[in-house]
Amino acid sequence: MNRPQALLAGTADAPEAALTLADVADRRHRLHGTTVLAVIADQPAGRATLHLTLRGATLILDIRLPDHQRELFVDQLHRVVDLHPVPTPVRFTDEQRALLHELRCGASLDAAARAVGLSRRTAARRLAELRTQADARSTAALLGIDDDP
Repeated sequence: MNRPQALLAGTADAPEAALTLADVADRRHRLHGTTVLAVIADQPAGRATLHLTLRGATLILDIRLPDHQRELFVDQLHRVVDLHPVPTPVRFTDEQRALLHELRCGASLDAAARAVGLSRRTAARRLAELRTQADARSTAALLGIDDDP
């Protein structure tokens, strides 16, 4: 049996077809294949959400509990669902975007730095910061990330 899935997101990340806790509260049947947006702002909403996982619902969670309660709730949730955080989109500054553009066009780091008006050392530092920000293991992986402003 597959474990239910849950996505830590916000209400803005939910698909339009997602139901809410109120939509499924009176349903007594299994919820496999149903996506439910759950805003957890108190313990009753948390309990109702945990119950939905037992019925097989896929969850999109907007957790608005105080930090300590949030940690306890997420710990309980991990026991019954596969929990996935929403990846944070990477946003580059104009300078970072220009440096990456030069590198994508085949420029060496020295040439790319000069074209953008940076020293080689500063350009190397900017790339290291970008790799960390984008969780990219290499500059080549970083060059494959599309940042459309």
